[in-house]
Amino acid sequence: MVAKLAPKPLADVRRRIERVLGDLHRKHFGIGAKVRVKDRGYKDYLDLFVTSPKFRGMFLTDRASLVGGWLREGLTRREYSRIASLLPLTPAEERKLPTNGH
Repeated sequence: MVAKLAPKPLADVRRRIERVLGDLHRKHFGIGAKVRVKDRGYKDYLDLFVTSPKFRGMFLTDRASLVGGWLREGLTRREYSRIASLLPLTPAEERKLPTNGH
């Protein structure tokens, strides 16, 4: 019988995502990014908001592909599977978001 691995606690996955994104953004762009990881409240899924001035002028799909690649590079498959949504924003776009807890 194959042993099933217990999932990592959500807080551990959250810290790992923040560290991976911060490190890889700094490596590629020379500056840190603002990374917010929110609990979706459903089955331990997470919503990610990544804000960086370096995203200005990039299409949303290009930003998401870039950040998604960093996540796949730095996280295990199990950690990556906890991500429900990813929204890469410029600071101006972030300021326009409703302030309903995001």
